[in-house]
Amino acid sequence: MEKVKIIVKHRGYVPFIGPGPVLRPIMISKRKFDILTNAGYEVVEFKEPKKVVEVEPEVEEVVPVVEPEVEEVEVEPEVEEVVEVEPEVEEVVEVEPEEGVYVNDEELSGEAFYEREFLTVSKSKTILEARGVEYNYDDKASELKDLVEMSNPEAK
Repeated sequence: MEKVKIIVKHRGYVPFIGPGPVLRPIMISKRKFDILTNAGYEVVEFKEPKKVVEVEPEVEEVVPVVEPEVEEVEVEPEVEEVVEVEPEVEEVVEVEPEEGVYVNDEELSGEAFYEREFLTVSKSKTILEARGVEYNYDDKASELKDLVEMSNPEAK
């Protein structure tokens, strides 16, 4: 059975999927995709842009690069202690923010990744406007937070 990755732009109930819009790509069968598009629902096949991801090796010791001066100076490397902290998780989240993406940006930029606990109604509306995502003025806080989470940058 052939599968396709899609996003749903249609607002309201969509057969096989549930309430729309669904801005985070999901997988459905090619047959269901054809049925929905033939029925007039705004369902779009999602094509991921190809990206080259560079993976840096783990470094235990950090040695700062010092530009040569007139006088040579010996610099001892600073070693930072790495402490692993396990966050308390209330619900399983499949998507983690991209490396280099700012999390919970106080400036409320559209490019940052936002966690549900950080969001309020006014913050959610500001973020959605920055991302160009449409919402209803009367949407509840949970609906606005859902839209922000669905439009967060996707982890690669």
